[in-house]
Amino acid sequence: MHNNVLKPLADSDKTFTYDPTAHGERQLVYWYYANKDKLGLPGPSELTVVTSLDPCAMCTGTLLTAGFNVGVVAIDDFAGINFNDVPPALRGLAELKFGYYACGEKGQDPGTYVRKYVGGPDVVFRETAVSAQRLVGCSDIFQASLDKVRTTSSESGLPPSGLSDPAKLPDNSPVKTRFRSVYDGAFRSKTPKSRLPGAQLYELLTLVKDSAPEAKNAVALLDPFGNVILCLADRFDLSPVHTAFMNVTQSYAITRHGLMDDKDTRQSATEYLTHPKYGTFVFLYAPNPKDSTTIMTLGAYGSTMEELFRRYSQPISSTTIRLLKER
Repeated sequence: MHNNVLKPLADSDKTFTYDPTAHGERQLVYWYYANKDKLGLPGPSELTVVTSLDPCAMCTGTLLTAGFNVGVVAIDDFAGINFNDVPPALRGLAELKFGYYACGEKGQDPGTYVRKYVGGPDVVFRETAVSAQRLVGCSDIFQASLDKVRTTSSESGLPPSGLSDPAKLPDNSPVKTRFRSVYDGAFRSKTPKSRLPGAQLYELLTLVKDSAPEAKNAVALLDPFGNVILCLADRFDLSPVHTAFMNVTQSYAITRHGLMDDKDTRQSATEYLTHPKYGTFVFLYAPNPKDSTTIMTLGAYGSTMEELFRRYSQPISSTTIRLLKER
């Protein structure tokens, strides 16, 4: 599967963010869980995902959570995650599951492109080698599209000063009806300070989490006006990687793309919806750094925002040093 972060808009020569999490590896894992029973597929531990580049944080977390073996051709110096980049509690698992194929021929290819196989014992094709030319090609294809994808994604939306408040739209407006087909409470509640949600949102998050089978967390997305656009829980009945944040960021992007893809609703989507970097994601519970889904969530957040972390607030009831020691 190839990257589907961007998709073209109908009747337009422009592409638009479809799903910031639609990297090849993440999509393949979702496809697996959607089809494993119907197709009688083996368990993840018996399968290997082969990728041209070492996966990003989101895909690494997704693959570790699912339990697949992973075979890697080229190293991604920009976003690739290797075993020593994950939290200490997960490094042993990463070493066991990931493998980096042997490349090039000693004495014939430049030393930069020559290496022996390194990695886990169950990765398919681990006894084969990739040519230096293939190694370079895998890296170059990624680099050629990286800047375009990041720029198009991060610039897809008006700043808050140019937006209109969607809460003022009639209930039968396409913006409200499309989002309410995903989450019935869309645009029905508002938080006065979108960056400082209070007890009302806590109660909503708790209610949503408790209403979903096996859910451990819930996440809400607030727009710059404080409107609750989405509030969704984990869906572990679908797979171990359908976490609350993944569900929210995917649903927002896909629904917004659908509105932008229709020439009859494009103007209202442009006027009332914007890039999620101008909004606020609110978690019921903070992600656990010892859990592989947290790596996935952190990476998915980065892919969603396409910029540096916007804010860091000192913990109210503790200190940063104490939290780091207690993790």
